[in-house]
Amino acid sequence: MSDPKNAAQNAEYVGYSTPNTKALALLPKSISGGKQFYPSTKTISRMQVYQDLGSAWTQRYNDLFLEFKMTNQ
Repeated sequence: MSDPKNAAQNAEYVGYSTPNTKALALLPKSISGGKQFYPSTKTISRMQVYQDLGSAWTQRYNDLFLEFKMTNQ
């Protein structure tokens, strides 16, 4: 996937964006111009990402979710 041609073919086939900037130039405009896969820098600056809270919080979340599922059947 490091080769731009392969990365572009893969992105076009699977319908996912590619982080390979050289591959981006090989994609048709109908794909590379898609704002849902390639948002503007202004849009990216307003995005948020999830913070990894570690395995203890993940386990707590899983336990609470399982309890919720069991009591709401």
